[in-house]
This record gives sequence, structure tokens and C-alpha cells, in this order.
Amino acid sequence: MTLSDTLVAVQPTLPYRGLLAELCRVSARVYRSGLSRGTSGNISVRTAEGMLITPSGLALDEVAENNVCHVDAQGQTVDGWQTRLPFKPSSEWVIHQALYHARPDCHAVIHAHSVHATLLAACHQPINRHIIAESAYHLGTVPLVPYTMPGSHALANEVAHAATDANCLLLANHGVLVLGEDLREAFYRLELLETIAEMVYKARLLEQQHGFDMEDLKPQWLGREEVAAIQALK
Repeated sequence: MTLSDTLVAVQPTLPYRGLLAELCRVSARVYRSGLSRGTSGNISVRTAEGMLITPSGLALDEVAENNVCHVDAQGQTVDGWQTRLPFKPSSEWVIHQALYHARPDCHAVIHAHSVHATLLAACHQPINRHIIAESAYHLGTVPLVPYTMPGSHALANEVAHAATDANCLLLANHGVLVLGEDLREAFYRLELLETIAEMVYKARLLEQQHGFDMEDLKPQWLGREEVAAIQALK
């Protein structure tokens, strides 16, 4: 099955007007939550023809129904779709396209630059240990994707491979990607990822403290058996 076939085969669960409104709401929420600042970050939702995706050059709280782009599997504007000029789809649309191709169960993708998760990515530190049950249950292992040029086909290939068994990715020296069955799930995963990343970052700092007794503040990570038992609840 080709990428085009994969995208066309899936029907959206909401009419496009509903998808547009939801995309705008979630975009604003990501920005106002401090999960991406400036004009960084991009968000998409799958459609029968391809995807609705936020435009390049705007802050996420500026995304509106008349500047959202609708592109097909080749990144071309879908016939009959009117987008207010001069807005173009995010330059990282190819990353979203690769994820939809690799994960037919994925219907929404958020790329953001939340502070602590991006800091771990810049330190080349995956989240491969769990400090609370919610991390193991909702996130699982969060792999690190090696640094590759943003928006490139090479990065698209890397994230597609990494996402075969992960819903959250850390992009080295770049940011984060989260996948969801819908925009709501993707947003909640992004929120939780940033919370867990902050915990992991601070826990690792505590582990490295020297010069005074920190034994009472030493983080206790969940063991493999505990993680497996939590994940078996799904």
C-alpha cells in the first residue's frame, strides 16, 4: 500500500469544520501552556486526503481556520482548499506525513519544544526509566532520535522508524514529537511528557549531588517487573 493509499483509506471522525476548530483550539492550548513559544512547533490532524497542518511562520496561538493548510501526501494543497495567502504548510509537514504512513492508528501529531523534554533531548537523554506509574502507563519508553536536519526526509525516516513502538519521541537538539488517536490524546501526552521530563531531569540532578547527605532525596526508580505490571493493565 502506498502512502497516498494509506492516507485516503482513513476517514476522519469529525467533519473538517470540526477538525479545523479542534486544531485551532489545541494549537492555542499548546502555546498558552508554554509547551512551545515564538513561532516554533507544528500540529496536524489526519484527513482522508492527507492532513490539516498549522502554517509556517505563525505562533500556535495565531492559528485560525482561514490559515490552516490542507495538504496531500506530497505536500500539495488539496484541490478546492482555500488558505489565506501567503501562508504555507509547516516546513516539517514531511515528518508528520512519515508518521501517518508508519502508524495507521495515529490521527494527530504535535511537534513542540517544551523546556524540560527538549533539554533532555539536547543532553541526548532518552526517558528509559520510570519514576511514577503514570509515566510507564501513558508514555512508555521515550526514545531519543539522533540529530538530523529539521524538516528533512532523513529525519522523517528516523522518526518513522522510532515511532513504530513509541508514542512520544525526543529529537536530539531539536524538540519533541507526540502521536495520538486524536488531538486531545496527543495534547495530553505532550503535557504529561513535559511533566515527566521535569521530574526525570530533577531526579537525575539529585542523583548527582555531592558533598552532603542526600540519601533521603535519592530517587527510587520503578523496576522492570513493576513497569511490566503497570503496562499490562492496558
